Amino acid sequence: MASIIERFDRDGHSIGFQAQVRRKGHPVMVKTFRTKREAKAWIHDTEAEIARGADLSGRKEAERTTLAEAIARFRTEYFPRLREGTQRSYHYASERLLESKLAPRFLSAIRGGDIVDYRNERLKKVAGNTVRIEMALLERLYNVARGPEWKMYGLVNPVEGVDRPANLTERDRRLVGDEEQRLLEACKVEISGNAQLRDVFIIALETAMRVGEILQMRWSWIAPDHYIVIPAKIAKTKRPRKVPMTSSAQSVIAALPSPHELDDLIFPVRYDTLRQAWERARAAAGCKDLHIHDLRHEATTRLFEVHKMTMLEAQAVTGHSTAQMIKRYAHLDVRHIAAKMQGASSTA
Repeated sequence: MASIIERFDRDGHSIGFQAQVRRKGHPVMVKTFRTKREAKAWIHDTEAEIARGADLSGRKEAERTTLAEAIARFRTEYFPRLREGTQRSYHYASERLLESKLAPRFLSAIRGGDIVDYRNERLKKVAGNTVRIEMALLERLYNVARGPEWKMYGLVNPVEGVDRPANLTERDRRLVGDEEQRLLEACKVEISGNAQLRDVFIIALETAMRVGEILQMRWSWIAPDHYIVIPAKIAKTKRPRKVPMTSSAQSVIAALPSPHELDDLIFPVRYDTLRQAWERARAAAGCKDLHIHDLRHEATTRLFEVHKMTMLEAQAVTGHSTAQMIKRYAHLDVRHIAAKMQGASSTA
């Protein structure tokens, strides 16, 4: 049995429509809407879910929890379980969602059409991959909410069925001209009690490690044979790997103060602090459109151009799971290739 009752204030003005659904064996479902049309649509959806045998016992919780509240809970309970890189991406995605029109709305009131509108508006401002990450966060949040931990059973995931934007732009930004020297000067700023941004910059260029891996480096990772052992729990592929250090990387490590404990962090600094310092240094050096993650692209390419590594050797250093992935990171300079061809032809 379903009913809709119009509600009025003390002056007799309509303040909304209260929809109610009663079914034997199910909790009474009640919700108030601004228009009668919205109330009818909710009754239709609720009755359809009951007919499908959906468990609506957690529906009330979903109807009084806003997306902003859910994001706060998701950050606290779920973020710690994620890999460092995913956690960082989701952190920025959640910040954008908290600024959106969806944030104050109840979880159960957000529909697929709302996600489409959000996607289209965001695509006017940011790249497709950024929107993909934001949508992935939303989808995962809803799956957790309607699962056994949050118990909002019957909650519909509005992201399901909505097309994700294609990521048509792959970055190929490299250091050009004297940018490296300018950055080395600009990065002479302290980021923690024992290190400068310059140290992280050099380690990133000399090892091709991810910034997240560098910030989690501990003294116990440094092997006597001049390589860094990245544990499986830190590595993105969940497999340990050994990263050889160049003489420049060794010099950076050797110049840092001796640790109190081997388990101490080499660079005890938060990613947000590092990123802000990087943005200031990048601007001071006049290097436009250079992201800190571009250093991994630069370093990966140098494994081929400078160190003459094979694909398998480079893959072992970078930790990419497939040769196809490492190809996305290696942006060989056509001038370098041309020089090799000219050298080969001159010796023929």
